[in-house]
Amino acid sequence: MTAIVNSEPRSVAEGTTIGQLLRDLGIDTRGVAVARNEQVVRGTLFETEMVCEDDVIEIISAVAGG
Repeated sequence: MTAIVNSEPRSVAEGTTIGQLLRDLGIDTRGVAVARNEQVVRGTLFETEMVCEDDVIEIISAVAGG
């Protein structure tokens, strides 16, 4: 199936959770914010929220510095 991840179409396996998607992308779940279809997904739900066909996922990573 296809989802839009940070404005790019991406093939995602059926049953993929937000947490699995982040791992597949090499993104540490600490310090990251995720929105699915314009709704914030709490970090505690990353392992249970499934990515569905045509979902729009936005991933924002916190960056330290000044």
